Amino acid sequence: MTSDIFSHGSGLAVSSSYSCGLVHAVEEMLKTNHTDIECGIKAHNLEKLVNPRLGLQDVFGCCVGGFKKIEFEKEKLPKYTFYPTKLFDVYNACLIFTGYTRSSTEVLKGVTVPDIDKFNSLVEEGEQYLLKEDFSSFMKIMNAGWNEKKLTSTTVLSNPYIKELDNKISKMKGCVSHKLCGAGNGGFFLCFFEKDVELPKNGFMLQLTNSGVKRVL
Repeated sequence: MTSDIFSHGSGLAVSSSYSCGLVHAVEEMLKTNHTDIECGIKAHNLEKLVNPRLGLQDVFGCCVGGFKKIEFEKEKLPKYTFYPTKLFDVYNACLIFTGYTRSSTEVLKGVTVPDIDKFNSLVEEGEQYLLKEDFSSFMKIMNAGWNEKKLTSTTVLSNPYIKELDNKISKMKGCVSHKLCGAGNGGFFLCFFEKDVELPKNGFMLQLTNSGVKRVL
């Protein structure tokens, strides 16, 4: 497998993308009738053998494309809600590499059980802002979610350089929201900048658009 994204430890669910792609390719080869969800279930079971701490969001986020919310309930298939992508016309979205990769399994060992109700309330509030196209308020919810995530574990930002970078990005001109992707402590920051602001210079940056992903530097 080759890509512009590092194949391990990027925080961008590359392993789940690979698992979903592998299962889908095998199903196509066997000429079976299968859905994206069915591929996701098989990919999740496959990846669980390697990473027992794997959650549901990575695989089921990868097996079905689009800008979406995924809801999970025990013993039920995930529920998807799809949203318009106007947000990406209002802000520049980009991924900034921290310079480090990491093992999500090791990072997740230090995670305590988060306050699910608090996270769920942020999701519900953010969804309403998104639907009303109040994107400024939506960005504040994104930041609140990142702050809550940092409270779940001391390992999320245990690397001093990444902790410093987190602080620097928050002060960058035109940056309205940012968060570290995946388990934390490495990989990429997802950042949103005002459209009229020049994107920061970084050794590795990817810009996200409605038409796809392009490498900036």
